[in-house]
Amino acid sequence: MQFKKGDRVKFLNESGGGVVSRIEGQLVYVEIEDGFEIPTQASNLVKIDAVGSAARFFDEDFGLRRSTIREDEPRAEETEEEAPVQSTSQKLAKQDANDANRFAKGIYLALVPQDQRILISGPIDIYLLNHTGADILYNLYLRKPDGRFAGTDFGSVEPESFLHLFEVTRLELNDWNEGIIQVMFHEAIAVSVPHPVAAEFRIKPTRLMKEDNYTASPWFKERSILVFVSGPSVSDVPDQNSLTELAEKFGQPSISQKARIIKEAPLIEKHRIAKGEAEVDLHISALSDDYSRLSNSEILRLQKDYFLRTLDSAMTEGYRKVFYIHGIGNGTLRNTLMSALKEFEDVKVRNAPFARYGNGAIEVSLGAL
Repeated sequence: MQFKKGDRVKFLNESGGGVVSRIEGQLVYVEIEDGFEIPTQASNLVKIDAVGSAARFFDEDFGLRRSTIREDEPRAEETEEEAPVQSTSQKLAKQDANDANRFAKGIYLALVPQDQRILISGPIDIYLLNHTGADILYNLYLRKPDGRFAGTDFGSVEPESFLHLFEVTRLELNDWNEGIIQVMFHEAIAVSVPHPVAAEFRIKPTRLMKEDNYTASPWFKERSILVFVSGPSVSDVPDQNSLTELAEKFGQPSISQKARIIKEAPLIEKHRIAKGEAEVDLHISALSDDYSRLSNSEILRLQKDYFLRTLDSAMTEGYRKVFYIHGIGNGTLRNTLMSALKEFEDVKVRNAPFARYGNGAIEVSLGAL
């Protein structure tokens, strides 16, 4: 018999049963009421969700969830004609609403290990949690190793609800270290209109390797890590009537509001040393205040990422040259930079002036050769 995750099953050779949590090769893992997983041969199980001759013999309800989503409220009994339907987003149980007030209002990413016995191993379910009173439209981008962003998912989540995004392996979690979530808020009636937000998030891999970081929350039965992404950005610009009242109070003519666009300074500007020239120090101590727990590969990835971001910014802003300080080590960072620069056509690379940098920097000239 073929099984899939979420099937309700009963053991043939012993009492009890549960819900299929995962399948690995010939083993079917069954989660029982206590939350433990029992690895079992498929031949020792019978599916009890299906309508048929076997169903009438196994009509117990083991009180288990059908997915990793918390279900504390009694569920209406399903008839044989009604197949279980999973909604796009899951509402917060009423009894947990007060408990949820302990958490700041906003948007969260939730990382929920499927194996609750060993929290630092096995696949992880990733959810988007909307802990606000507004419907949201979201757009998710993940940063790629080359510094670009990959549009990964988009959709909507109801107020005080959460939505399952992906199931990922521990190895795939490396692709979830950093990204941006764009969010628009919608309310039928609002005192002030919330601004759309574009919030960056960054998850340190070391955070996932410590079991104490996984905690209980009102939204999930399982222990999880909640990553706060952004709160609702409410407009702080007073309305026209308020501005007019203030103007009259102080004897000033009526004030007209004008929309303002605030442009963030280009990244390369913070490294400018002269017109059209910049100097970027790629030593890890210059890029991160807390790098003691980073592995060598994580440090190299961060350095390469910053190199590509500043190079792209320099090209966009019309810079002529950028000096990149890589230091004198075993040559790994320098070789990484040189390899990455082969992907760019309109650049020329040479050693930076020795009198100024020694052997620890390269000079990247931008523009047509």
